[in-house]
Amino acid sequence: MEFDVHYPSHIDHNRRTHPMDHKIDNVMNIRDINKIIEKSELTDNQKDPIFALIDYKVENDMQQVLSKMDIVVNKMDNIEKHLESKMDIQFRMILWVLGILGLLITVFKFVG
Repeated sequence: MEFDVHYPSHIDHNRRTHPMDHKIDNVMNIRDINKIIEKSELTDNQKDPIFALIDYKVENDMQQVLSKMDIVVNKMDNIEKHLESKMDIQFRMILWVLGILGLLITVFKFVG
């Protein structure tokens, strides 16, 4: 049994613009996979495990994507907290400097 495999036309196999492009070359559209399986001479009992494996793979890939997104969100939260604490420290420092300047101006005004 031989399958006629066609990749999506928007993929240029000779050009690499992103490190992940090589993965796109080997990925077939789910519709294409479905067409291949439907054209095959497999029975429904034989097709069901194939579709189950495809569903499992898609779900597993989605879990990996969500996991990576959680990592990015956590990093962003940590950066935000770090920046907030730095700004708080700088704001307090400015208040101290302004307070000392006000004190010095007041002292020199009465002394001078």
